[in-house]
Amino acid sequence: MAGEKKNQHFVPKCYLENWEIPNKKKENRKKDREIQVCAYNKIEQKTIAPINIKNIASENYYYDIEFSKVLSEEDKQRFLSQGIDVDQLDNEHYIENYLSDSIEDEFNRIIKGRINRLSSMNTWEIENCFGFTEQEKALFSFHLSILTTRVKAVRNSLIETSEIINKLLSENGATKETIEKYTLKDEDLPFIQGRMLLNNEQLNKMAIAYFSLTWVLLINKTNHPLFTSDNPISRIPHIQNDLYPMVGIASRGIEVCFPLSPDLLLLMYDGEYHNYKAGKDRSIGVIESVDIIRYYNEATVIQSERWVVSSTDDFSLIEKMLSVNPEALSKSDLVASYGGKNYTSERT
Repeated sequence: MAGEKKNQHFVPKCYLENWEIPNKKKENRKKDREIQVCAYNKIEQKTIAPINIKNIASENYYYDIEFSKVLSEEDKQRFLSQGIDVDQLDNEHYIENYLSDSIEDEFNRIIKGRINRLSSMNTWEIENCFGFTEQEKALFSFHLSILTTRVKAVRNSLIETSEIINKLLSENGATKETIEKYTLKDEDLPFIQGRMLLNNEQLNKMAIAYFSLTWVLLINKTNHPLFTSDNPISRIPHIQNDLYPMVGIASRGIEVCFPLSPDLLLLMYDGEYHNYKAGKDRSIGVIESVDIIRYYNEATVIQSERWVVSSTDDFSLIEKMLSVNPEALSKSDLVASYGGKNYTSERT
């Protein structure tokens, strides 16, 4: 098992390195310490290029928790049924080591396999071959569920939801004890996310939802690279609902995009609703329109937390988005409605 790792990524470095600036000579770098990309800091609204991938989508000791102190008996039994040695959870680096030792190599191998294979395909192969086998699709669905669960956006969403509930309860006469019961603190988040990452039952349910979507691998033939971000799986709802947002992976009309590289996009969507889209499940297609690249890049920008990543320093798309709408970089706020009033979080 790997030793202590101070700098811990919630988006794997092996994924981010696919956006390495092309003219950087790989033979001159020392392992991954000098892999550089271009990035846009969404909070400060400025471009930082080049920047080392170790400084993106990471925090010191992000996953480190004393798990064994908070495990319920139910947790222990569930982990034992999954083949997890509960005694190993005394190691505060367990989650980081689990992801780096047991998850990321396979995740990286699947993505790099798509990139290498599709980069050499001819027209006939693109039109007649599959991008994934059924088995590969099932396996990668599980990896997508892990990536969805490990990002910082999950923690931000949890704390925002807690703040909304706290505000709603406070303004509607709830007791102090009730409010405290539903209040989360920042220090609670690593434990909650850790449990989520080790809950194979819930991860498998999410994987089934991903697997149920229609998948199309799209090769970018334009001169504009696809962006990625510190929250790289973007969801685009196509059905509006006044009661709740239709942004779940299993929501009717959902469209999910996950860039694999500047030149390759995994597009997943509700095939029943989007029956007009060309391409059968696991097929391969080509993007030749800059407008389509902009469409998916805008989704990536909006749903990022802090960092938007590219292989070039051209972030003029973001500047155009801001010129049209100064609030364009704000993610859609979580909203709870009660008693004719809407409640939102104060966090940005």
